Amino acid sequence: CRRSLGGAADDEAEREKEARDKEAHDKEREAEVARLVSQVSWRRLVSIVLTMLPVVFAWPLWLLRPSTFWSFVVMRVDYCGPCFVKLAQWLATRRDIFPEEVCTAFSGLHNQVAASWSAGVSSTEVEAMLKEHDVALRSIEPQAYASGSIAEVFFATLADGTDVAVKCLRPGVKALLEADLGWLLRLSSWAQQFETVRLLGFRKAAEDFVEHVQMQTDFEIEASHLRRFRENFSDSGEAVRFPAPLHVTPETLVLSRESGREFSHVLALREAPETHPELSHEDKRQLARQSMSAYMRMVFNDHFLHGDLHPGNIMLDLRPKAEEASDSDGGLLDKLRGILPAWPGTKRAHQAFDLVILDAGLAIPLPKEKVEVLRSLAISIVYSDYARAAEILYNESPDSSGCWDPAAFKSNLAKAFRDCRRSIWDQGCVQVSDTCLQALNLVQHYNVGLDMTLTWALFGMLSVEGSARQLDPHVDCAQVAMRYVITVPSLLKEMRHQSWTTVGHMVAELALQKFGLDYSEVRYQLGWTPFVQS
Repeated sequence: CRRSLGGAADDEAEREKEARDKEAHDKEREAEVARLVSQVSWRRLVSIVLTMLPVVFAWPLWLLRPSTFWSFVVMRVDYCGPCFVKLAQWLATRRDIFPEEVCTAFSGLHNQVAASWSAGVSSTEVEAMLKEHDVALRSIEPQAYASGSIAEVFFATLADGTDVAVKCLRPGVKALLEADLGWLLRLSSWAQQFETVRLLGFRKAAEDFVEHVQMQTDFEIEASHLRRFRENFSDSGEAVRFPAPLHVTPETLVLSRESGREFSHVLALREAPETHPELSHEDKRQLARQSMSAYMRMVFNDHFLHGDLHPGNIMLDLRPKAEEASDSDGGLLDKLRGILPAWPGTKRAHQAFDLVILDAGLAIPLPKEKVEVLRSLAISIVYSDYARAAEILYNESPDSSGCWDPAAFKSNLAKAFRDCRRSIWDQGCVQVSDTCLQALNLVQHYNVGLDMTLTWALFGMLSVEGSARQLDPHVDCAQVAMRYVITVPSLLKEMRHQSWTTVGHMVAELALQKFGLDYSEVRYQLGWTPFVQS
């Protein structure tokens, strides 16, 4: 009894501490928002308008040479600064929403950014900055290996012979970011007078974006994120790794140098697969599932999300063929490995690659209660309980008081989920993006507010899903998540709300997990029908 009372007291103390921390964080954020808004520059706004104005006059080029037109648009966006580049990088991953030529043009910003607004930094300056903080280099390459919107990366070797990657802030990037973020906040305040914008939570989304982008200019924060990600994935069984932070200064971050090929280059191979024969069709299928699985682990297991998972921040490290085949016996066990998930602390013996995830400056902690909402939503959609999924989203709305027909809203939202699940077999993939767009239209039509924490997680999933689907059009992000979604506590909780059919699927999922089997993979391998109800 005393232990029980002591545990309750500890839980209460933890909740009080979280409440105090949240209150302090909210005050700091409110002060920072006020500072940025007070410093907005009309000169900067005019500069952005003038920078993009040539696009208006160049529109006839779109009729004659669309690819040339979009290349010109990318160049003008690059001129505008890092905020615009970040938006373009996300757009490039959504080939299921935007035309192929648009995504192809913007995808170039994943690897190289001209950044004419920044003078850049030389290798000599990098070496001098590190020397001021007692970090000695044996050598450094004269040219930057990668140029992003916020930082540049140089390859170097430390005095002790360790190969490293040195990440350096671009000169002037903080001031330019603050100028653009201030205008974003002011525009979001003006837009709040429109009911539709208010219901979509644009103001809070803008404040979240500001906070997240500013994280990427603080290398101490990025180093702490990398340490946490490395700990989270150290015994996960996922074929995923992160660079190790070795030295941190205000302007530089020294990381272990990771080998691999940029994921954006791998995605381009779908146009010419003969240029990379090492990746078989099954390898690409596993690669698509692995990228989705890593994201789902961040959400449902770790509650700590990488917020910038575009292809430019992921590398593919291929394993030698000898290593890949070393444990293969070609018999029944080898065939079973095709449907066996990795045991904790191990990796799939047949998997031909590791994913290397970079640029962890933007990471988002997810509140436990929101993760549980996402868990219930995923279970409902995967096992076709669409009415329950619609009910969950409606109940999580921060403001549904203006909804003029709740029953119709939930009915239409359930239909959108049902169409999403059907399309995996009718059209080759789950059209999650289409469903999100339908959901936004329904939110606007029925005056239902959106929970922005859930929205961030869902749109992050869309970015990862967009990249994965380029490798495997059949990848199902919801089913990939099941190994992290279905747990004994979630089963006990959902038994009070889900249908018996859904509970039966969950029991089967848990039972097969005990034998190291992936339920959705078993169904796929055996050719069983998907979880779709009419």
